[in-house]
Amino acid sequence: MSIDDSMAQPHGTSAAYCDYILRQQLAALQPRHIVDFGAGAGKNGSIAREVLGPAVRLTAVEGYEESARHLSASGIYDEVCHSLIQDWVAAIAPA
Repeated sequence: MSIDDSMAQPHGTSAAYCDYILRQQLAALQPRHIVDFGAGAGKNGSIAREVLGPAVRLTAVEGYEESARHLSASGIYDEVCHSLIQDWVAAIAPA
């Protein structure tokens, strides 16, 4: 799907357009480590893994325990942290 195709679509297709933009940005930036805050079902992690393959380290930070378990079992992420964002940031921040 091109940008023109996405923009020509009727309202309600913004998720597909956001996915397209995410893929384009990941391909251009080629990050080595991504932290997915509020990873949920892992959609953004799946897109990152699809675009970047094993060259990227993916960390999911998910506050909902059941979702964190699902993400751990999915194999998408290299690391899954069951934590609230503020607690995760506090744990990794230098004192």
